[in-house]
Amino acid sequence: GLPRGDYATINGERTPFTNILDLKLSQEIFLNTANGQRNTLQVTLDIFNFTNMLNTGWGQIFGNSFGDMEVLNFEGFESGTNTPTFSVDSDILNGEEPWEDQLIDTGRFRSSRWQMQLGLRYTFK
Repeated sequence: GLPRGDYATINGERTPFTNILDLKLSQEIFLNTANGQRNTLQVTLDIFNFTNMLNTGWGQIFGNSFGDMEVLNFEGFESGTNTPTFSVDSDILNGEEPWEDQLIDTGRFRSSRWQMQLGLRYTFK
């Protein structure tokens, strides 16, 4: 959380920084056919979120839906004025991290677990 009296930066207190590294290995094999054509067989191996494969504590993505975590909640206006009143989320005041239990672990893109994909492509020329 922020120290008392500091200004919050835009989205600065939403979630921690995430490091994701993907790895792709590719090999081409050239094949000569009986009619003199040179075809290509390409074998690829993609590892998405490679850092998470090395260490389960790395490459984790934390998040929450927009609006799930509000630092300030609009409560209304002071009676008879245009002065807004707000309340502060008590979890943030107590130093709790709102994304703590919000590990994103679904889908190929934006997933906290590593995934591997093998690809084959044969090109006729």
